[in-house]
Amino acid sequence: MSNKRYPCNCKNCKSDFKGSAPNKMFCSEECEYLYRAKNQINQGRCLFCHKELSLKQLKKGTKFCNNSCSSSYNNSKRTEEVKQRISEICRKSQKNIMSNPEEIKKRIKKRLETINSWEEDKKLQHSETLSKNTKKYFQDQNKREIISNRVKNYWANITKKDLEQRARKNKETRAAWTEEKKNEIKKKTASSIRKRTLENLSNIENLNKEYCLEHFVKKDRFLFDEFREYFKIAKSLGYKIKAELGIEIQNKITISKPQEDLFNFIRMDISEKKFNDRTFIKPLELDILIKSKKLAIEYNGLYHHSSNGSSPKDKKYHLTKTELVEQKGYQLLQIFSSDNLDIWKSLINNKLGLNKRIFARKCIIKEVKPEETRKFLEENHLQGDCNSKIRLGLYYGENLVSLMTFGKSRYNKNYTWELLRFCSLKGYNVVGGASKLLSHFRKQYSGSIISYANRRWSNGVFV
Repeated sequence: MSNKRYPCNCKNCKSDFKGSAPNKMFCSEECEYLYRAKNQINQGRCLFCHKELSLKQLKKGTKFCNNSCSSSYNNSKRTEEVKQRISEICRKSQKNIMSNPEEIKKRIKKRLETINSWEEDKKLQHSETLSKNTKKYFQDQNKREIISNRVKNYWANITKKDLEQRARKNKETRAAWTEEKKNEIKKKTASSIRKRTLENLSNIENLNKEYCLEHFVKKDRFLFDEFREYFKIAKSLGYKIKAELGIEIQNKITISKPQEDLFNFIRMDISEKKFNDRTFIKPLELDILIKSKKLAIEYNGLYHHSSNGSSPKDKKYHLTKTELVEQKGYQLLQIFSSDNLDIWKSLINNKLGLNKRIFARKCIIKEVKPEETRKFLEENHLQGDCNSKIRLGLYYGENLVSLMTFGKSRYNKNYTWELLRFCSLKGYNVVGGASKLLSHFRKQYSGSIISYANRRWSNGVFV
């Protein structure tokens, strides 16, 4: 045996190798089986599921990947053979039937006989059920008469409904009919409500105009609440009865709880403070008037004093009030229901001179941290916190008593600085605090200063 090796190239993996013969085509047995499986039809794949077969299966010469594929493949072949046989038999039988017309007639007769017998059975069942029901209802003559009367009434009612429907189709008759029906319903409801209310009323013998004018009118005002309590009338019905009696006097103005609390909070004699005054700026009304301090207070509910409220106000309504009061040398404080009433009470006490006094010469000026300024302004200023660059505060001992904040001018660029916020601690009046803080700012920073005053509580003068 010669041990010579010759250079060869594998057809399957296309790799160079040295073989025993110069024309050797495959480097190994695996490459040979794989190449044959790829190039031959139905070789290298399962005949049923068409999966690739392994090398061992190819060597054995099997055609299926497992036993289940082989059994299913054989069964499918058998079913196809059975189908072919059945189709051949059916074709032969149909040919025999079509060739004999007598057999076709026999089959049609049988079918008709079965249908007729089924219909007769159904008729018998139906007649039996009817006979049972009729025996129950028509044994007595009285029952027959009752049923006949019911039928007559039923048809009579149907004819009336048809006539009404035809009348409604016409527009004129329909409109008249609807109006009449509405009026009837209104009269019925009004009469029923009237009866119920009159039954529950008390002191009906005094329900007249003369008695009401004598007992329920004071200072050109009608005491509506006392009127309702005396006769035990609901509010909505009370207005109607008042109109029916012909009483045109205005009702007494009801006082809200916040207004009453403010009036009671002011620690002064009743002779010095007035409530709901209409004489100072006629015909307008002021909620609270203190002539000794030249001060007026207005409490405005957001809903009632808005343009969409129950009594809509003009945009300049509150401004005209303040201007009319200022013309007489008084100051008007405009309080809204959304404001913080504790701050307002401190401000009112400050105007009346009732707050505790601290002198600015006893305080020290320090720069305040932003967190401390935010907390102090939210608790003591009506407008709350505002972004500021410079924050100066007066400290009485370790407590912050007064605060003033500055920033760049926002609206008017002719000025360098803007005084944004100034306030003192609730319940305290720092005498000379504003002037001390402002003079300190002018020493430390150069430039012009501008500030804005809210006409609701200020007239541009530091207090």
